[in-house]
Amino acid sequence: MAGDREAFGGYGLGMNDDERRHLEALADQLDAHQGDDSDRAEKLSAEVRSKIDEGAHHGLSERLTEEAIAFENNHPELSAVIRRAAELLGGAGI
Repeated sequence: MAGDREAFGGYGLGMNDDERRHLEALADQLDAHQGDDSDRAEKLSAEVRSKIDEGAHHGLSERLTEEAIAFENNHPELSAVIRRAAELLGGAGI
């Protein structure tokens, strides 16, 4: 894990395997989302997948928190999944 973070200058921007798996599962759930805001879910999924591919995830926790709030009223289950991912990354300093 430390090696991942050192690869990005030691700024805590790397991602361990657990974080990567969690974000991939989140992106899959966003892709499967149906509803009036499915475009929003698709855009967020693309952003999450892009961050996974880049390996640099600075600011993703904050972005996911914003989206969790946006989905909260109409899709509380999806909001909870997004929030858990944000908390996971936030706890890692990402």
